Amino acid sequence: LYTAFRRNMPAGVKEFTVRTAATFFYGIQQTGGLLNIQVRWINPDGVVVRTSNLPMDQSREGALWTWQVDRLEKRDLVLPGVWVVELLISGHRVGRYPLLVRPAVR
Repeated sequence: LYTAFRRNMPAGVKEFTVRTAATFFYGIQQTGGLLNIQVRWINPDGVVVRTSNLPMDQSREGALWTWQVDRLEKRDLVLPGVWVVELLISGHRVGRYPLLVRPAVR
């Protein structure tokens, strides 16, 4: 089942060019309760550029997974270097995903 899900997921991209929109696609396994999801986009200087808060109520869902996306607009992805997307569930960091942002090609 996990393999079938992975085949249907978008291909992972870990490199972007500045001023390109980036989308973080993630799945939360069913817990049967209320979760507070937070996604943080952190630039190479360690500054949190965007924070998304998403209360997720899985108490009435029958699915095994809940799929979500978070997006950083191209106007925000302006600094080249290693960015990090952090995923927090109910205040606990559960994932840290680096991505390389390259300068624009001239």
